[in-house]
Amino acid sequence: MLTFEIIRDEDFQRVKVQFRALGLMVRDERLTHGKAGQTHWILTPYGDTVMTQVAAVRSICIPST
Repeated sequence: MLTFEIIRDEDFQRVKVQFRALGLMVRDERLTHGKAGQTHWILTPYGDTVMTQVAAVRSICIPST
């Protein structure tokens, strides 16, 4: 079952600044879906790599005896 938490705007802004400072995400200037002037954020190629590495489930290597 999925549960959703509401994040305060103040917390989102803090996380966004950190991700931008680390080169993990950038503003997407292209107008896609949504209202004109609405800001969209996308991962940089580096951000995608970091997310994949962090989210990957690592297996435990057990040496055979």
